[in-house]
Amino acid sequence: MVNSAVTPIITYAMCTLKLPFGVLDNIDRAWKQRLWRGNDTYRKGGNLAAWPMVSANDKWTMIWGSAYSSSKFYKTVFQSVDAHPIFKWVWKSRVKFFAWLVLVDRLNTPSMLKRRHLLGEDEVACVMCTAGPEEDIDHLFFQCPFAQQCWQKINVTWNNMQSLPTRVAVARSQSNTGFFMEVVLIAAWEIWKMRNRKIFDNDRINLMSWFVNFKAQCRL
Repeated sequence: MVNSAVTPIITYAMCTLKLPFGVLDNIDRAWKQRLWRGNDTYRKGGNLAAWPMVSANDKWTMIWGSAYSSSKFYKTVFQSVDAHPIFKWVWKSRVKFFAWLVLVDRLNTPSMLKRRHLLGEDEVACVMCTAGPEEDIDHLFFQCPFAQQCWQKINVTWNNMQSLPTRVAVARSQSNTGFFMEVVLIAAWEIWKMRNRKIFDNDRINLMSWFVNFKAQCRL
């Protein structure tokens, strides 16, 4: 207990007071002797680090080759990460950041805001329907009656019993459309925008308005 109380006082004094050079030299000499006490690599009970081993010339070799690039570094670090292919499918989308937020469940739905302690239990109901369930990603884009009407409008069906990546992968494999992912992402993006207009601008939820905006985005 005495040691734990006295040691911080000494450390504080050394950090705040200007110590004489002689004291600093003695501290430095004691520190070096503690580390480099002897040159014998196999000596026991003395040195903490043998001088010949520490002073040996190190040779560094970059595992990504002679030239560095951020892409090579990224591949080296994440080459063992087993990611779902859906993340590659959304990479070229115009709304890829929105798609990424949805896939990793980081979109600011009331459910997410509640997990961050920004909303209470009575503030997480879905504003798109009258059923009053908690609005999370699965409900907003798949379970909500308005979202289901939107998917029916563009002839996209989902198996809501599956996980989100599997659900999208199965629907994509069953689709004959080469731009299936872009259609799905734009549709979800327009659902999210309509939901935000309902909250912030008190706009009316309207299927035809959503469809007009969806077609306009697809033409861009």
